[in-house]
Amino acid sequence: MSLPLVIVKVTDKFDKQFSKIDRASQRRISLELEKLTSDRYAGEKLVRDLKGYYSLHCDDFRVIYHVDDSDEVILVAVGHRNRIYANVYRCVQIARN
Repeated sequence: MSLPLVIVKVTDKFDKQFSKIDRASQRRISLELEKLTSDRYAGEKLVRDLKGYYSLHCDDFRVIYHVDDSDEVILVAVGHRNRIYANVYRCVQIARN
């Protein structure tokens, strides 16, 4: 039995943030992202204003993503755990207005 194909899309914001991370951390994050190909809900569910989003942990970094109605995984942002949630919260508030 084959697993269903998981489509992963990347936002421009994610791309820009990912390019600013050092190469060693990029490799570790990429390995964690492979989990999403077999389980789109591998990350931790976020709550309150970030409901509907998930956080995939990789050392000190977090990948924020959501799964859309067609079950595609959308990588929204990546960054250090100390700053990522505030940044994503701001982006979500702007998008909702």
